Amino acid sequence: MKFFFLSCLIFISIAVLSAAEAFSQSHQINQWVVVGARGSFNSTWLLNQNELHDKGIKYQASWGWSGGIMVGAHYSQWGAVYIEGLYSALSQKLSSNIDSVKWNSRTDLAYYEFPVLLHFIPKDFKYIEAGVKISALANAKSSYSSDAFNFSGSSRDNFEKTNFALVLGWGGSLWGDGGGLLDLGIRLTYGLSDITSNAGGRGKDYYPLADGISAKPKSYLPTNTATIGFHLTYDFDMGWWFHDTCKRKYKFFMFEH
Repeated sequence: MKFFFLSCLIFISIAVLSAAEAFSQSHQINQWVVVGARGSFNSTWLLNQNELHDKGIKYQASWGWSGGIMVGAHYSQWGAVYIEGLYSALSQKLSSNIDSVKWNSRTDLAYYEFPVLLHFIPKDFKYIEAGVKISALANAKSSYSSDAFNFSGSSRDNFEKTNFALVLGWGGSLWGDGGGLLDLGIRLTYGLSDITSNAGGRGKDYYPLADGISAKPKSYLPTNTATIGFHLTYDFDMGWWFHDTCKRKYKFFMFEH
């Protein structure tokens, strides 16, 4: 995860510097507006290092999705700023890794997400994106089942109301041209915020299940979201801004596709 975090920072740093250079030259170019739809199918993780290193717990493959809309502004032929509005679902399934004690648990989180991305087109119909997203918790449900106890219900109070994450993606065109473009890519996200609230046990010591009654407390560690998945998008060029250098005004014209 440290490598992933460092890679994101490098991409974002390059993107910010490139954007600044392009913006400084924006009076020489035409700029255009694009709108689009988004959909993702993701492998999702709620990562807690204490649980990951606990031999009594098994992380199981968990899946989620996201969908929504986008509006973007191209500041040059090869770069744009995109703002998305998404509804996303994340899940995490855990199970016992101890033969004598069997249990299963599942956590389902739903977020309203707002990524702000720098979108680069280094070659025709290929793209790289990097940025950040702010998420607002929409819902949370948890379930637990064992021979001795079963539970299923809302766990909204156990999680923070917001989450802040890095976003990195890349991909290419499946169909279309400059007017409308269908893309398929890979998108990764990693949350920088601890999603556990005080009511959910934030700050409390952790006792490894693998050690049983002899477990010694370990210091509390945060829980972070992470996703990787296929990202399908459709972008439609809506119109362009023309810079009138004489009157120093911008005018917006709709494209005629």
